[in-house]
Amino acid sequence: MKAKVGSGLTLLATTTEGNLNAVDVTVRGIVTVGVPDIDKRLVMTDVAAVQRLLLTDKVSTLSVYLKETAATDDTAARVHAAMPQLAVRTWLDLAAFYQAVRDLYNRIFGVLGAIMIVIVLFALSNTMGMAVAERTREIGTLRAIGTHPREIVRNFVLEGMAIGAGGAAAGMAIAAAATVLLTFAGIQMPPPPGRSAGYPLLVNFSAALYAATGAAVVTIAALASWFASAKAARKPITEALSHV
Repeated sequence: MKAKVGSGLTLLATTTEGNLNAVDVTVRGIVTVGVPDIDKRLVMTDVAAVQRLLLTDKVSTLSVYLKETAATDDTAARVHAAMPQLAVRTWLDLAAFYQAVRDLYNRIFGVLGAIMIVIVLFALSNTMGMAVAERTREIGTLRAIGTHPREIVRNFVLEGMAIGAGGAAAGMAIAAAATVLLTFAGIQMPPPPGRSAGYPLLVNFSAALYAATGAAVVTIAALASWFASAKAARKPITEALSHV
């Protein structure tokens, strides 16, 4: 349309009674939401002008914008309690595309997380298996002086948990440092499909996710240590002492 600030336009629409009506307006600014299809049809004006255009004194939709997303449910409950005659819907109820994309990403990263857990389990099992194999004669000596197999397995499990906790702590420290670096780097992501503008890369720090990941690594390390040491601890003492 080649409209600029100060240009005069005529808005044409169908009124609530089904007739055509038009009003003259002056452009005060140019806005964009980053989605070309919406930008082609988006017009922002005051309520009075729209009511004159549609020949009505009613408002069909009223949007409330909050500073904090976490306050959405509480605000919706308060609005519904104050005005029960209105239908109150949150942004999440209206964002079907967002929910579909989020569910897709959750499934993708869930599968990737499961694959990583399996890889970590095999890596820890291999590491602990090698450690147990190299210390088979030590296990035999402990058995010969009266150490119970359960105590040997417990020691290996504790050792594995310590290794897993150390590795998890190191990994979380590296991840936290990368999060801080990316947060202040000001990296811009390219425009996603259907949009004409990019968006800043934001990496959130989730203490709960860090704790769950650390607990999972320690648990996997304990299981790997148990599997690797249980068989060696049950070997006959003579066979363990002669192991090469």
